[in-house]
Amino acid sequence: MKRLQILLFAFLMAVATLPIYQAHGAEWSMTEDMGLHLKMNMNGVSPHVERLNGVDRVWRSDGPTGTVASDCTDDGLCTNVTISGRLGNDFTVVTFSNGTKRAYFKEVEGANQQVYSALCLDAGCTGIGAKTITTTDMRVPSTIKAWGVPDAVLLPDGRVRIYIVESPVEGKCTEKIASYISADGISFTKEPGWRFENGYVDTEILRAKQGDYVMIMADIACTSSRRQMLFMTPTPTMTATPAPTPTKAAAAKKITITCVKGKTIKKVTAVNPKCPAGYKKK
Repeated sequence: MKRLQILLFAFLMAVATLPIYQAHGAEWSMTEDMGLHLKMNMNGVSPHVERLNGVDRVWRSDGPTGTVASDCTDDGLCTNVTISGRLGNDFTVVTFSNGTKRAYFKEVEGANQQVYSALCLDAGCTGIGAKTITTTDMRVPSTIKAWGVPDAVLLPDGRVRIYIVESPVEGKCTEKIASYISADGISFTKEPGWRFENGYVDTEILRAKQGDYVMIMADIACTSSRRQMLFMTPTPTMTATPAPTPTKAAAAKKITITCVKGKTIKKVTAVNPKCPAGYKKK
């Protein structure tokens, strides 16, 4: 789950050691950017990214204080953003056609945890107004761990859909992805069935272009191959339907080169092999 303390860059740049699966012929791909996480200097979970004034604004949950934010350049250099008040956890934002923005997030309050929404008070969503309950159906006891990480998306028809992790039955790999729909972005009702089952969790919609969306999600090692990152391309209208079993994307072919340093010879095998420092390719 995103609550695990993993480095944020694993979401942003997809570490190469996590082979990527594709469903429905998705055309997206990610490549490793070595050292980028060191420049970003950020830890956190449940990241949500929006392009804002030429930089990437990254909201992420960072401990008991809730959501924090940073602005990152294309080179991965990030600076902290001042937040006004509490933004909750698992923060996500929807921008409506009139330019207003609404935040969706989870709060743990006493015996229960609940998904709320609130209007953003500024274009950068560094503060929010009064929170509103999305639906009582998105409220469970705070003791339930495999629940939450809401991801809100504005559909082409103006409605808002929230994808969320639920676990109707406790156990290994029992997590499911449910969805809730709203005409006004405030009051939500649950849609029938499940979007994904058997351990697929933590969805995030990546918008590719107008009217076309790509979803990224995690497989928590329930499959025999223990793959971790998957893509799924929904229909143009974002109709929620269960996805088929993901099929493995073609693996990049590795090649071997010979590197020489004086009388020392080394062979390097990789997708894009490079000779070590001081060595020359033979």
